[in-house]
Amino acid sequence: MDNETKLEEAVEKYERILENKGSGVLIIAAFTAISKWLRYEKEFKDIETWRKARSISWSLMATPDSYNLAPESLQEANAAGISLAETYFETGEIELGYTFRFFMKKLGVFYLLNSQETGDLILCLLILRVVVENNEDLPLIDKYIKDIESICKSQLEGGEIYDDTLNTATKIYEKFTE
Repeated sequence: MDNETKLEEAVEKYERILENKGSGVLIIAAFTAISKWLRYEKEFKDIETWRKARSISWSLMATPDSYNLAPESLQEANAAGISLAETYFETGEIELGYTFRFFMKKLGVFYLLNSQETGDLILCLLILRVVVENNEDLPLIDKYIKDIESICKSQLEGGEIYDDTLNTATKIYEKFTE
């Protein structure tokens, strides 16, 4: 099977998994896929960095006053995001410079999330940034800060909410680690 077919199948599988599951599942799947893409570019020195960011983001999506996602839904969304990013990696598309913007379009965040939900995805990504800042070494921190800021401001068009959301992410992280 050629790479193009593998990618098409991965996207179809991702879309089927998320079909009619709600925006909370899409937010977690997109967060996971973006995070995995970034990790393929530069992996953490400690896997606990990822686990902390995932745990905090999952806890936000599981609360009754947000998306009230069950653990099974969180795990399914996580698996869908990882699978899609893995397919891009395994087919060599990341190394070939496959555009991140195209990858973001495949995640469905541009046409399936409203502005509040996009803000929640930005919050999850900024939680990842804060966790990285507090758990990794400087070269990796610099890369993640730059990449996540670009994703949030340029790809997700969240420039207006970026600073406030970063402050919120920092407070959530501090509360989570108390």
